[in-house]
Amino acid sequence: MPVSQLYAHEQRSRWLHEFPSEHELTVSVIASCPADKLGWKPHELSMPFAEMALHLYFAGTWFLKLLQGDESITAEPPEFEIPGDTDGLVQQCDAFFSEFFEGLRNLSVTQLASDVELLDFGLFPGVKIIELHHGHWIHHRAQLQLYLRIMGERCTPIYGPTAEVSIEELLRPDAHESSEKDE
Repeated sequence: MPVSQLYAHEQRSRWLHEFPSEHELTVSVIASCPADKLGWKPHELSMPFAEMALHLYFAGTWFLKLLQGDESITAEPPEFEIPGDTDGLVQQCDAFFSEFFEGLRNLSVTQLASDVELLDFGLFPGVKIIELHHGHWIHHRAQLQLYLRIMGERCTPIYGPTAEVSIEELLRPDAHESSEKDE
């Protein structure tokens, strides 16, 4: 069932404000993975770290193409060329995000308010498809964070403290400044 254009406009405005911050947080998680562990996975059925990061970011462009009516998209994920180092992975994720964000900015309110066929799952308003992507993104970012913990690596604060970073450290007025200096 389509949604109102006003609702679609409000949602897009919110996303254009929120997605860059979500991207920054996600890249901080990805950048915490050492290059020699990009292929690590906790179980034989799991995706390796780098592949999951690329899947998370590629999905945004996939959902966007769905909203744009691109008939070439399929349910099968593409084969990703996995970069050899963490910086390369971050650059690839940045590129996918830029493509997604620019496309989101250019989607019309009508496209976001209208129903779109989501493979064999039925019709969904465009805004619900972007909301699905947002939930999908957060889900996989949490998995990447868990991968880091299991690997014994540092977990980046996302919305609050971690074992390595206390709430007091996060609330210090110079906390953002000092974390940039540490990098």
